[in-house]
Amino acid sequence: MEACRPGSDDLADPAMAELDAELSANRRLAARFQRLQKLDLSLAGAIQDVPVPPGLRDRLLAALVVEAAVQPRPTEEPRSAAGVPDVLRGRSAPDRIRPWLFSLSGALAAIFLVAVGLFERAQVHYTTSGVLEAAVDFFSHESQGPGELVSAVSPPWGFPASRYVQLPGQTRWRRIDDLLESGGVAYEVSCPGGVRATLYVVRRTVAGLPDQPPASPVPGTAHCWTSAWQEGQLLYILVVSGDSSDYRRFLSVPQGPVA
Repeated sequence: MEACRPGSDDLADPAMAELDAELSANRRLAARFQRLQKLDLSLAGAIQDVPVPPGLRDRLLAALVVEAAVQPRPTEEPRSAAGVPDVLRGRSAPDRIRPWLFSLSGALAAIFLVAVGLFERAQVHYTTSGVLEAAVDFFSHESQGPGELVSAVSPPWGFPASRYVQLPGQTRWRRIDDLLESGGVAYEVSCPGGVRATLYVVRRTVAGLPDQPPASPVPGTAHCWTSAWQEGQLLYILVVSGDSSDYRRFLSVPQGPVA
């Protein structure tokens, strides 16, 4: 189960056929599998947001060099008092403990990096206008990849599209790494008439945002109309290249009379 990547089709691999069958027959195991997938996704998202400290690579390499230099290199096989090589009598206590200590230190280092990244991200406070400006700039200047069709490949579980936005079947999704210093997913739509829209989903909390997209968008540069709202821990930003009526056509919320 731990080998299956969240949001992937790893279970379709023939090597996973036995696990797939067991998950279909065992509800408790299936529930455990879903919890594991959610945990992996949360950890992956947090680690991706952690900036690599300057000089970390050089410090790690230097530590490895020092570790290799201080390791003892016996010229002959150590023997016990009875004349039997220790290797035949099983590992000594320090040899058994050392791999466990390395595993523990690695886990603690990973937890520390995640905590540092979450702390640093929490220290950046964005206003609503700052969020919208950053999204329009990202929309206008980002080098976009082809993306995956939503109807063909499911987007990552932790970054679903908003239920308040209507996305056609030809919508494509792709991962993003540096919007508001966060990773997430962009849902892209191209409509007849040159109208282009992108729904950005990132894991960030911005104070003062509504819990659904407003009926009246904010005009931005490059003939873009934007809005942002908060659904739990997910921040949604809709950018539409068109006019305000094009923006409203994407919404799936009661709009009332438009002035």
